[in-house]
Amino acid sequence: MASTGELASDARRRFHAEVVLYTALSVFLIAGGIIYGVWSREAAGTVLLVLVGCFAGIVAGYLAFQDRLERTMAASATAEGAVADDDQYLPHSSIWPFEMGVGMATSLAGVVLGWAILVPGLLILAHSIVGWIGQSRRRG
Repeated sequence: MASTGELASDARRRFHAEVVLYTALSVFLIAGGIIYGVWSREAAGTVLLVLVGCFAGIVAGYLAFQDRLERTMAASATAEGAVADDDQYLPHSSIWPFEMGVGMATSLAGVVLGWAILVPGLLILAHSIVGWIGQSRRRG
């Protein structure tokens, strides 16, 4: 990661450790799922282990792509002699993600428990979406 005052888009491999970690996790989970399936002959656990391994592989692929993209962008900026003048946009701290989580949890609990919990959950969720979009438009 970039230290204070340093741009995150230099030419080094930024996500290399994470790519290796998630790739190893993916291989381990898929192999474990196959071994579990052969050993136990139980379908649910086998499918879950293999799917979690596939999801870890998706994360590894995404991070590898981002790593390559950043190195390519940094190399092209260096070749042109231009210095990157801005770093990635990081939003200000916000309550909206927390409120959206509360709204989602309440809504999903309302699906199980009834409309008296579902309706307030949907209202909280709608309020958080509108607030988050409004905050994003004002970031200018």
